[in-house]
Amino acid sequence: MKQRLLIALFTIFGFAAGFGARFVTERDPQVPPCPAPGTEFARPGIAKAAAKPAAGISQHDREKFLADIEKMRPQIEAFHDQVGHIFWEFDRGFSAILDPDRRAKFEAHLKKNADKRAERQAKEAAESGPLTDQQIEQLRREPLWNALWLIAVQWRFERITREYDLTPEQQVKTRALLEQRRHEFIALVDSSEPPSLTYSELASRAQKLLAQPNK
Repeated sequence: MKQRLLIALFTIFGFAAGFGARFVTERDPQVPPCPAPGTEFARPGIAKAAAKPAAGISQHDREKFLADIEKMRPQIEAFHDQVGHIFWEFDRGFSAILDPDRRAKFEAHLKKNADKRAERQAKEAAESGPLTDQQIEQLRREPLWNALWLIAVQWRFERITREYDLTPEQQVKTRALLEQRRHEFIALVDSSEPPSLTYSELASRAQKLLAQPNK
């Protein structure tokens, strides 16, 4: 399972890196999308049908997500809590190796992220309707991005070093913390069922999954 997870995560990272590079380097207006293969030979009605956008998340899919979450809720919540503890352990260790100025900057960064999460959650809680397709996809992707942060040591190490202008001694200790964090996360994934990862964020909003009352 570890190998499959790593392949999936680095595939996501590759696509994200390519998209980011294109976004930065390409300033021209977007070109309209290419027609679906073979539509140049099809009758107008067929070509129009082929060009229709994919449907959103169906009611059936929402019901399946909910059923899967309720079936594995204890495991999903335990996994979510353990991932949070792994992040907390790294933050505590990293803060301890920093001098006062760098530590103040890091703590301000943590507070900013916590405020953003709280703001997003408050906004979602205030919404009376069901989760939108976009919200569901975001909540399903978020654990994969968190996993990428936990596994991609070199990428994260280089970013932290630049952001906090770490000394050589701090760099050595930071890399050790990142490698320990990766080791703990991979061990957790290896001992958990896949839905524990994929539903770890969506589970807390499961009551807002259904687009209409389930009859």
